[in-house]
Amino acid sequence: MKDKFTRRRFLQSAGAAAYVGAGLALPSQGQAAAQSVSPGEVKSIARLFPGCCAYSYRKYLKSGQMTMQDFIREIVKMGSVGADMTVYWFKSTDPACLDDLRHLACKNGVPLSGAACGSSMVQATAEKRRQVLEDIKKWIDVTDRLGASHLRVFGGKLPHGATVKQGTDWVVETMKPACDYAGSKGITLGIEDHAGVTQNADVCLEIMHRVNSPYAGINLDITHFIPTATEDSYSQIKACIRILGRVYSLARRPPWQ
Repeated sequence: MKDKFTRRRFLQSAGAAAYVGAGLALPSQGQAAAQSVSPGEVKSIARLFPGCCAYSYRKYLKSGQMTMQDFIREIVKMGSVGADMTVYWFKSTDPACLDDLRHLACKNGVPLSGAACGSSMVQATAEKRRQVLEDIKKWIDVTDRLGASHLRVFGGKLPHGATVKQGTDWVVETMKPACDYAGSKGITLGIEDHAGVTQNADVCLEIMHRVNSPYAGINLDITHFIPTATEDSYSQIKACIRILGRVYSLARRPPWQ
């Protein structure tokens, strides 16, 4: 990752892609690109649609001022294309409750683009890793019931004394069977470059290589890669672009800037 990818270049390319992919601007360019592609090349076209994550409303969801039903209605008001259903504030995972959420989204024309669970795969004991795998499977089932096709998962913070290599091994051990289970339901698991073991692109790419599943991807939060002496954050973002499942952009500066 020696190619310098500046902040200016990243914002220029990402901004243009977002407008074309979402159909918000540059329609002639987007249509021309679509018309010039043969059917065999369709799967390689990058398409970017704007959505909103329930976590953006965490202050109100956590306090009880909002419900997940209210969040879906907010999506309608803002005109967003999709809703990411962060599961932390689900009042219940009973089928009837999940069906009600799915129905409300359908009636309001809101695609549920995915869900997110807080399970941490960096666990030092085999028993804890087994428990985390079962927890992820539970949230895969919830995602399936909602009719979504993507579940965001986390590597997690390293336990005291653990190395990055150990943490990476533990994530691979858990994520591989989790992807097998998710794949049986047509769901992709996206590991986020969140605080902890996955805050470097090389680790994320190693995990993807070793898990080696079509149902594994990177859930990119563009503020979380930590720059190193040889790789700035934008170079790391660029290195992961080809295998992204989701991209999150926050209206704040990352703590390392």
